[in-house]
Amino acid sequence: MNANQSRRLIDPGTSSVSNNTKAKTDNATPYQGRELDNDSIRLVEIEPAAHGGDAVVCRLSVVPFASRPKFEALSYRWGTENEKGTITLNGLPFEVTRNLLDALLFLRRQAASGEAHQPFWIDAICINQSDVAERNRQLRIMKEIYLRASTVVVWLGSRYAEFQSDLAAKESHKPEGGSPQRDNSIQREMIQTLQKDEYWGRLWIIQEIGEAKQLRVCFGDMSASWDVFMDLLAMHHCDGDTGPLRLDRLLRKEKYSGSHTLKRLLEEHREAKCAEPRDKIYGLVGLASDAAGFLMDYNKSLYEVWKDTMEFMNYRELFETESQILPVGALVKSLLMANYTDPWSQILKVHEDQVDSTKLIVNPDRNNPLVFRLTAVLLGCIGRVGPSAGDIVARPSESLRWRANIQQLFSADELGPAHQENDRLLRILLASDDSEVAKMCFNRPSTVCWKQFRIGSTHWGRYFQSPGQQTRLTTLGSSSRTKTPRSTDQSNSVQPRLYMVKGSFYHPTPRKMGVASGLVRPGDLVCYVKSSKRTLLIRAEEESNEYTSLRVFGTALTTDDMCGSIQDADQVRQWRLLKEDVKRRVEVQLDAGTIFMLLE
Repeated sequence: MNANQSRRLIDPGTSSVSNNTKAKTDNATPYQGRELDNDSIRLVEIEPAAHGGDAVVCRLSVVPFASRPKFEALSYRWGTENEKGTITLNGLPFEVTRNLLDALLFLRRQAASGEAHQPFWIDAICINQSDVAERNRQLRIMKEIYLRASTVVVWLGSRYAEFQSDLAAKESHKPEGGSPQRDNSIQREMIQTLQKDEYWGRLWIIQEIGEAKQLRVCFGDMSASWDVFMDLLAMHHCDGDTGPLRLDRLLRKEKYSGSHTLKRLLEEHREAKCAEPRDKIYGLVGLASDAAGFLMDYNKSLYEVWKDTMEFMNYRELFETESQILPVGALVKSLLMANYTDPWSQILKVHEDQVDSTKLIVNPDRNNPLVFRLTAVLLGCIGRVGPSAGDIVARPSESLRWRANIQQLFSADELGPAHQENDRLLRILLASDDSEVAKMCFNRPSTVCWKQFRIGSTHWGRYFQSPGQQTRLTTLGSSSRTKTPRSTDQSNSVQPRLYMVKGSFYHPTPRKMGVASGLVRPGDLVCYVKSSKRTLLIRAEEESNEYTSLRVFGTALTTDDMCGSIQDADQVRQWRLLKEDVKRRVEVQLDAGTIFMLLE
């Protein structure tokens, strides 16, 4: 990871390449001989100036937390790297963004007038941004820094100076009793601009505002306490569901009423912006009331950060019910990977958690944080495995053979709906290109293997009968129950394959076919999981007289899931009854990687 991406150094969409052709200043030199240990911070003092336009001169000092330092902390947008200014830091030139330079000039004036109290903590100056290890250590204690600051100074920028004269005129002409005069157009424009300032949409300010003991808001040539600033916005009827008023409610007024759980913070601040996607999680962990012990590691992939988050929440029992697991997983995935069009590639990287027999979690106890338990609905058992999706499109002969198997598997009263569903399935595949088809289902054996008691009257037991009692289950073109179809192309081994699913004698399924992971076998069970359009393929790996050992091997899609709707009214009724049938409900056990597959 780039050393300058763990904080909001660059706004999204801006270039990090400076147009300045002069030699680049080495910002690391002022820190030489002033290394930080784990329990210290640097603080910066701004030297006074005779004139407002004089160059900014600062000096750094290293202060241990044990000395209980008194300081103010700056909260601001870094701005673009294209707009640079230079200050003097410990006698050496030091580059800062234009917005920070404006803030330093403002703070120097405030310090001279006694409105600000030195020293200050300013991340771009007090952290050696060239030292990755130091930056990561300081990021982990960011919550403590803003919590211990006597005041957090919110800097909104110098552009508001143009509004100041009109606002000053308004204040000087208030009628007796303090009632404000009617807003004029310039005042309304200033308030609207303040309300919509890009600062309020930044992710890191959530922690900075949320932890502050006292806040001062500065813009242009003015400053006001946080409460006065909130009153100013409320007086002008600003929207309380956006911008600073929303943050005031969530981060200040409701801070200790449950709004600072990790789950709630992720939900409430999903739109907050940052340049580094990992900060979508790491920037909120410090503020969360239930995330102590969550380790940040910027060297991890986005998938690994997603997995860490899910397993941490599972371990700490932060999912109130199992129904929250998939929605929260989808939220975290969208926060981390919104700009990635092929998230599956995240799992296939070198640092992927490879699935092999040495990592199997066999018959886990209920407190294992690596195991997620979900309630599923049993659709039925794979009765036929057909050709790959590509083969049935390219070879009409395969399509004819597939149709012939419909009448072999389904009874007379199911043939009509089965042929209708097959026609829809073929049309979907004909309308999809190869890349779309390849992403429909995933091959990934789960690391979790759990045991289910094998009693004939149980949900699983109805499908795991002795070989002589089983419904004839075959692979298309083969008489073997377990043999998978041969592939004419090596890529077909992982391409989705067509399948037909058969319900039990007492529970026919309204969804009869679709495409499944290339690992699918006849006899696999198909289970629907709430909040996911994909179904799971579950296989019996070991059987005895008492139990069956089950494991998820991949995902599947039914025809109706592929087209996004259920066409037939009678099927709608049957499907609702199927989901409501308590006897079909079963518990499945999954690892985080399998959860990730269901979110695709």
